[in-house]
Amino acid sequence: MKIIHFYSSGISNINGVTNVVERISLHQKELGHEVLAVNIKEKPSIREILNFHPDIVSFNGLYYLGFIKIAWVLYLRHIPYIIVFHGGASKDILKKNTLKKSIAKFLFFNQFVHNARKVVYLNQGELDNSIYRAINSSSIIIPNGVDLHPIEIFERHVRTNIMFFSRIDIYGKGLDIYAEAIKKIAQSEIANSVFFTFYGHLYESSKSYFNQFDTNLVEYRGTVFGNDKSQAFADADIVILPSRSEGMPLTILEAFSYGLPVIVTPVEYLDTA
Repeated sequence: MKIIHFYSSGISNINGVTNVVERISLHQKELGHEVLAVNIKEKPSIREILNFHPDIVSFNGLYYLGFIKIAWVLYLRHIPYIIVFHGGASKDILKKNTLKKSIAKFLFFNQFVHNARKVVYLNQGELDNSIYRAINSSSIIIPNGVDLHPIEIFERHVRTNIMFFSRIDIYGKGLDIYAEAIKKIAQSEIANSVFFTFYGHLYESSKSYFNQFDTNLVEYRGTVFGNDKSQAFADADIVILPSRSEGMPLTILEAFSYGLPVIVTPVEYLDTA
């Protein structure tokens, strides 16, 4: 079978979707399939895509206009495609840039979703919270996977290292709520027993986020990959992800694969906070 996976990855190249596409492409190749993983931001040629003669195409993500033209050509050529939303179809995502996304949804993405042979959700909660349930009811739940790591008993710190590992997206990742929690801890008797580390791409709009904290309590450590990423998990005692919208977050799966406990915040709490 010939398979194409489309995804979107910028300069940082650290988003979970990119990692998922890379891993699933590798495993599909191991099973004997011909697979292409194509970054939509590299503006792929429609002719090259058709010359590959795909049997099926997978769009990973949702609100990318580059997907629309390709999907329409596939639809006219009767080449089936699926959409893996990766959390992008939730009602909460639409709250960001509401007017812009609402117009785009009406003009382009409703038809894009409607024409998909199948839409893929990562868990039941994502399906239940989807704004596209009525537009395409042909859905399936397939969770993300992660490579397992040998679980070791690491030496723990005098101060508990609570790690955040994801994009430094203030609203989307619930970091506004997290900041309030950290400030309360800073004023409490346990302030000397914990510290908070952050890893992930820092958006221009988020650069001032860390200015509100004491550097003895909070440290931003940038983006890490490969062995440095493994070391970050090895150094952590707890992993936290207070995100407003997730499908099947790789950060949590990876934390489990290292034998680490996790803290996640219920979406209902963030929505009403």
